[in-house]
Amino acid sequence: MEKELKEITPIILTDTESGDKYTLEFTAESVKYAQYRGFNIDDIDKTPMISIPQLFEYAFRANHKNVSKTKIDDLWKGMHGMPNGMLERLTKLYYKPYDCLVNDDEEERKNAKVTVEF
Repeated sequence: MEKELKEITPIILTDTESGDKYTLEFTAESVKYAQYRGFNIDDIDKTPMISIPQLFEYAFRANHKNVSKTKIDDLWKGMHGMPNGMLERLTKLYYKPYDCLVNDDEEERKNAKVTVEF
């Protein structure tokens, strides 16, 4: 799954009225931002009417911090429902930053400033 996550590309939204493009993805910072605000990806199955729009909103954080909630809500409404596959892609993009928590690259760890023994 790790290789699969590295190959996940961002979602590009285009506002057909303005021509503005938005790149939706997640970084470690944007995932933390969502989690600090109480977002839990596991709640999508329990509370989809709340959680799915929140996931969509938080996906703007990585590249478009200054886009207003009103604009994000307008884009959400303008899609007239999430296209097939978008929820799955957003979920995979959300998990992608977790790679920074675990490093299996031996070569990279040889140059680390901190070593770990156990």
